[in-house]
Amino acid sequence: MHAVRINGTMILWLAFFLIPETVIAQRAFITTVNKQNRNYLILPSHTSAATTTNLPLVIILHRNGMKAASSFRSDAFWKQLKTPLILLFPSAHNDHWGCAEGEGLENDIVFLQALLEDTYENFHIDRNKIVIVNESDEQCLTEKFDLRYPHRFASIVKHSTSLMDDALITEIEKRVNGVSPHSSERVYELWQNPLFNAANRKKEMEDSIKRVRWEKRITVEFRTGGFYMLHSVKTEKDKTYMDLSDAHSLLDLHITSWMSDSIAWFVDVGWLRVPQKQEINGARIEAGGGAVVPITIGFKYALHRSKVRPYFLLGTGPSPVLVFGGRFSATSDPRNIKNKIKAEVRFALQTTIGTGIDCRLGKRILFGGSFRYIHSSEFESAGSVNAIRGVSASISAGYILGANRLNR
Repeated sequence: MHAVRINGTMILWLAFFLIPETVIAQRAFITTVNKQNRNYLILPSHTSAATTTNLPLVIILHRNGMKAASSFRSDAFWKQLKTPLILLFPSAHNDHWGCAEGEGLENDIVFLQALLEDTYENFHIDRNKIVIVNESDEQCLTEKFDLRYPHRFASIVKHSTSLMDDALITEIEKRVNGVSPHSSERVYELWQNPLFNAANRKKEMEDSIKRVRWEKRITVEFRTGGFYMLHSVKTEKDKTYMDLSDAHSLLDLHITSWMSDSIAWFVDVGWLRVPQKQEINGARIEAGGGAVVPITIGFKYALHRSKVRPYFLLGTGPSPVLVFGGRFSATSDPRNIKNKIKAEVRFALQTTIGTGIDCRLGKRILFGGSFRYIHSSEFESAGSVNAIRGVSASISAGYILGANRLNR
């Protein structure tokens, strides 16, 4: 006799075929009624519906002597429903609905009431559109419940044929799409997300001066201003005969992406303009030029949300330095002048810290001012400096992209 080895995979397959209740375990719920555990099953008619809230609720009471799971497993039948709704299949205690006065009837009435509360809390159903379906044997329970809680059911469907009859689908569709609250009953308000409702959505769309939003906005600014190079970076003249410390005009393209109303990352591409030089000193001519392009990537933090607000920034990045120049006589052969021009290229890393203020004049127009300090690493002298270090002050004008963008 051979031993049979059963591994974990075989056990899972056996459980799948021999215990069909596990297939629906994820849709089964339990509630406690008068110290008695009662269960029910949930089946959305359309799992791919555009909305999953404020859907009608249809309660299917199984026939006495049967189980709710027998109706629930007929997914293909219920998928014939064209209207998105929530189907609920409650299970009777001992498979029998109580109609005679007594504890059984009382528990079933409390059970139905608990179902309505649970489904509203967990699935946010439309309480104005609750339909219950039952056969004649269960009609008494529905009537007793309606006496206790008038007009909780917008419609009652009584069917005498088989539960799986196409006529039942047609009747449910008719009742769900045609029901309206009773005139004597107050209309229940539809569920709204307390964190994000229609009023909040409207305010975000308006994005007015009074209620300024920055999250998920992108600003593009052009900046112009002055730059003062620290004297400590000056060196003796080199072969280029240029002096970068004379560069005082700074232009910037500044792009900011706000991750929230207070925090953003930015990219800044600057251009420190080096004045072209052409000086005549007796019989000698000194000429040259150059450029410094500090590129900065970093983060901003703004203090508060309003149309005028200060911010701080910290960033780092490369700072290419190009300088060229030379000295030659007025009688030099023009063909040889280019050989007397020396070019130097340096590549340094720099860190920028600064502060500024944004002034939002409308939804999309932005003006501001900033003050920054740039500190680069040292490099071999070029243009009579060995680093780019100094302070700058600038004004800016910009445009805000995505002014009406929603935050959720």
